[in-house]
Amino acid sequence: MKTPWKKNNDPNFLGEWDLGDKNELMLTIKNVKGEELTLPGGIKEKRNVLYFKEEYHPMVVNSTNGKMLQKMTGSKYIEDWSNLQIAVYFDPSVKFGKELVGGLRIRQPRLETFTCSDCGKTIKAESGMTAKVIANKSKSTYGAFLCMDCARIRRDKAAEEKPDTGAL
Repeated sequence: MKTPWKKNNDPNFLGEWDLGDKNELMLTIKNVKGEELTLPGGIKEKRNVLYFKEEYHPMVVNSTNGKMLQKMTGSKYIEDWSNLQIAVYFDPSVKFGKELVGGLRIRQPRLETFTCSDCGKTIKAESGMTAKVIANKSKSTYGAFLCMDCARIRRDKAAEEKPDTGAL
């Protein structure tokens, strides 16, 4: 496997190389800490760093991404950014000064929607599971995308139709 040249800049923090073949990463902010970092040229500066619940490197927050996090949460306080789900993607149009360098950007996740095959309603997150997890579990169990209510109805109906073997 070959190493992208930028990966050696600072492999301790999230970078475009972490995206691999993916267009974006769906990450959940665990917490945000202000940390003193050594920048190129040996300059030390305090920066906000995002730590994620998923197993990825932390991400240094630049001002553009900080403004986006404030917009997404409605709060300028880093303590209010925990548990926020974000999409991180590489934007090749990012400039540093006048130079086009590319960089990571943050946006609201694009949420997939699934429609229940039985009732026609949109499947919603429930019982600690995302809509996608519910849709995929019902598809593998019942062969169709089902909301939780319709999955329970099918489960109960299948239990009623199960023949009683008379075994104790």
